[in-house]
Amino acid sequence: MAFKGLGKLGANLPDRQSGAEKPTPKGFTAGQKGEEQTVITHHSDGTHTTQHADGSAEEHPDHLHMLASLGHKISGGDKHHVVQDKGDTYSQHGVHEDGEHYGTHDHGNIAELKDSMGKFLDEEGQEWTGEGKDAEKAEGKEEPAYGGMRG
Repeated sequence: MAFKGLGKLGANLPDRQSGAEKPTPKGFTAGQKGEEQTVITHHSDGTHTTQHADGSAEEHPDHLHMLASLGHKISGGDKHHVVQDKGDTYSQHGVHEDGEHYGTHDHGNIAELKDSMGKFLDEEGQEWTGEGKDAEKAEGKEEPAYGGMRG
């Protein structure tokens, strides 16, 4: 019997032992064999490095940046948004289709998070103009590049 995850999520995972068909992920052609591996290294300073099967490597300043970037890479370039619920506050990070990172932002309540998240997800929305990294960027204070992308 194959272990397929925890809780309700595990019920939807393919059973690799049965050879059952699974959907073809973006970036693969039907019938293509093989799997790819990404190696994640967590550093003691809170940064992370991802090394991908295509030979590329990326440095990430925090775990939210890493998760959004990893989703963007695996999906073939889709927009991704990651939220961390800290109990009484929230942190978020996103990456657009073009690979431009939205930045990691902290929010004191759910209303702030929803407002900012809505702006990120709205295709016609304006660039985020709140506090933090994007506000510094708007003022011309550039951040260091991580993984070939702006943070």
